[in-house]
Amino acid sequence: MHSHYHTLGIPPTASAREIREAYRAKMRVHHPDRGAVDGGAQAAEINAAYKCLSNPTERRRYDKQNGYSEEPIFHFHRPKRRNAHSIHPNAEAAAREEMRRRQSKGLPIKWIVMLSVLLTIPLIYGIWTNGY
Repeated sequence: MHSHYHTLGIPPTASAREIREAYRAKMRVHHPDRGAVDGGAQAAEINAAYKCLSNPTERRRYDKQNGYSEEPIFHFHRPKRRNAHSIHPNAEAAAREEMRRRQSKGLPIKWIVMLSVLLTIPLIYGIWTNGY
């Protein structure tokens, strides 16, 4: 059985771009719709190799299992995302309290709407009955 790297014709140190280019080049030749001689068996192997090697997690696992893992000297990690809890442990509770405080200020909207409707009814009635 060949390795996935051998199937795609790339070295184990290939980048994601090289893997994608090798996959596309192989599929142009071995795709069943392009008249592949083997009826697509080679295409299935190529697809399996690409599926494994294009996913970084699966590729690491495959490399470890098959002895290809050469850990790079430098590890670059994406910085951790900061959420409300990492900034301040009670930030979420403080935000909720602030919203409650803002909403309790002044008259609620439904009361304002009701008052405006009640105040406009006599005005409309007066215009309708008196004609001005």
